[in-house]
Amino acid sequence: EAWLTDYDLIADVNNNAILVFSDIRTGPNFQKPVAYKINPSGEFLWGPNGIDISTPDEFQSSPKAVELSDGNIAFAWMTAGTLTGIALQKVSPAGVKLWNNPIIISGTEQNYDYPSLIKSDNGSFILIHNLRGATMFSPCKIKAQKIASDGTKQWGENGIAIQDNGTMQFFYSPEVISDKNNGAIIVWIDDRDGNQLSSVFLQRVSSTGILSFAIDGIEASTSISGNKFLPTISFDAAVSECYIFWRDTDPDQNWDGISGQRISSTGERLWGSSGKVIIPVVPQSTNTIRNLVSHYGDSKTFTFFIEDSANVMPAIKGFALDNNGNFVWNGNFITLSKRTQDKLQMVSVIDQFNNMKFAWSDKRLDESGIYAQDINTYGQLGQSGVP
Repeated sequence: EAWLTDYDLIADVNNNAILVFSDIRTGPNFQKPVAYKINPSGEFLWGPNGIDISTPDEFQSSPKAVELSDGNIAFAWMTAGTLTGIALQKVSPAGVKLWNNPIIISGTEQNYDYPSLIKSDNGSFILIHNLRGATMFSPCKIKAQKIASDGTKQWGENGIAIQDNGTMQFFYSPEVISDKNNGAIIVWIDDRDGNQLSSVFLQRVSSTGILSFAIDGIEASTSISGNKFLPTISFDAAVSECYIFWRDTDPDQNWDGISGQRISSTGERLWGSSGKVIIPVVPQSTNTIRNLVSHYGDSKTFTFFIEDSANVMPAIKGFALDNNGNFVWNGNFITLSKRTQDKLQMVSVIDQFNNMKFAWSDKRLDESGIYAQDINTYGQLGQSGVP
């Protein structure tokens, strides 16, 4: 029996699953990360109990994994002492830990929280993390650091500032994706102007540590009509343009909608200063939005979400837009899963043919079954397109 905090799951170039999570198998007071490699036939290639990659600290959570350009797997997780630090380990495809002990990224007066990892060049990776003062409500910032194949820091001792004004909520974890050129794209929310309304911001950092925009990023929408939450991002690598979608609310967070924005490589808001409204915020509406995910392919951007409504069960829906922000599917929205029972923790990927795969937990038959769906670029369910 094991109590879990969170997990990460990726697929390597050989279609093996790399799974990492923290549990209490070593004792009720010890939360430690363990990594597994499982092939498509279900064989546990790193042993039935996985590989313990932990430090001696008691509480270690929020593990992340990334496959590197040399085929090794890098892991990062939070490790809690007096202050929180980030631990790093690298494991070979055969399951051998390549660093004798985890590398610890930490400070004497600040907490290092919520790591994300992006593959970079020559066996290196980019670490994105929060940086927060010693107390819970201290200013919270975002930093980037590049870690070489041998574990050394490449961007100075303190890394590069992504968000430096410290106005991000301490419990918020930015969304981070690859720019498909060994760099990272980061999207987050903060309230830097102190008007009690969260807004969405974007930054890109190259493999050499060059920021695409000024420190603190580009604001996706200048509208101040309400809050913006849950940003999700996709990227058109051919022209270096970002597509961002987020949950809109009124200032009191009673009513929900969805808006989006297309950001050029130079930071121009291509869908207007306020972005494009997908679902308007309507007073007295009973619908709420959660679990936004987004992908880009076939010259379109695809966004999916769980929609709750008062007195009925949630549904999973999605929409597709062309580069100009026009809907491309008949009826604008597609329902991937009807309002059967509660739905939680939706995850998704897009394959090399631009088919999108989804999985979520669903209580239609029991306390938590796992269900899946796929959709192609034409909005057809269960008809994966293969050239």
